Order: sequence, then structure tokens, then C-alpha cells
Amino acid sequence: MFSSILNTRRTTADTAPAWMFKACLDNAIDAVVMIDCDNTITYFNASAEELWGYSAEEVLGNNVRMLVPVEHQDGHDGYVDANRLTGTDKIVGTSRDVILYRKDGSEVSVSLALSKMKVGDSWAYAAMVRNISAEYESLNTLLAQVESGANDVAGGGANLMEMSERDLYARA
Repeated sequence: MFSSILNTRRTTADTAPAWMFKACLDNAIDAVVMIDCDNTITYFNASAEELWGYSAEEVLGNNVRMLVPVEHQDGHDGYVDANRLTGTDKIVGTSRDVILYRKDGSEVSVSLALSKMKVGDSWAYAAMVRNISAEYESLNTLLAQVESGANDVAGGGANLMEMSERDLYARA
């Protein structure tokens, strides 16, 4: 009986229509960017438009290098191609915090997660990118408060020590 249940189970791909997957990506709160086997941007959702400041029309069909920080642009295709050839995942399959440079040149702290998908004999890639600038601002505010509190405690301890020394000298 159990084996007959297993044989009748369907995968999500069998039951969810393609439009549903596209709607999910289109409406994701994180920026989603996909590239094909030639490193060409094939998908750029509304959240990506908002994050980078480019319209989808400006990036679709272009090499993904245009979205990469300038210091990594020259070697970027080589990094991706090395992953395709060797299968060694240095960044793919991980998430890391990086600085993103917007179209207007401003910087944004983001969390970047990269994944790859088998396409024929090669690999395509997807990036999920989340703006974490507010989290960094909150962390910096908290650290400043902790530093201020530590300075207050240290100052209070120094005052207490000074008063104790004066009291000792006054008794002597």
C-alpha cells in the first residue's frame, strides 16, 4: 500500500503551473536576478529594479558584469566559467554580505545568495539579493550605545576610585 502512495505522489513541478512560479519570482520581496549559460541577464524582478536603480529593460540581454562591483567586473566571467567547468562552489550555494553599487553610484549593504541550475550541458545562475542596510544601521546604533554605556561605567569607576583614594588620604 505504501509503495502505491509513493508512486502516485506528484512533484511540485507536476502540480504548479509555470505562471505560478513566475508570479512568485515577480513578487518576491528580495531582488532576483537570473543569468543564462552565457552570463546574460535573463530575469530581473521589480525588487531588483528598486535595489539597483536600473529598469529591467536596461539590464535584460546584457552581461551580468554590469551589476557587479567595478573591482570584480574584469574577472567576473572567468569566476562564473570556472564554476561551470570545475563544479567547485566558492560562492555559489552560499550567502554573504556584500556592498552593492546602484546605478546612481550609491552603496547599499546587501545579503547575496547564489544558486545554480542545470541547463542542458551547462549551468545557469540565480541571485537572491536582500537589502540589509537598515540592519547594519541598527547594529551600528546598538554598538554606539554599548560603547557609550561602557564609557559611562569606566568613568564612574574612575570617579569612585578617585573618591576612595581621597577618603584614604583624608583619614591618614
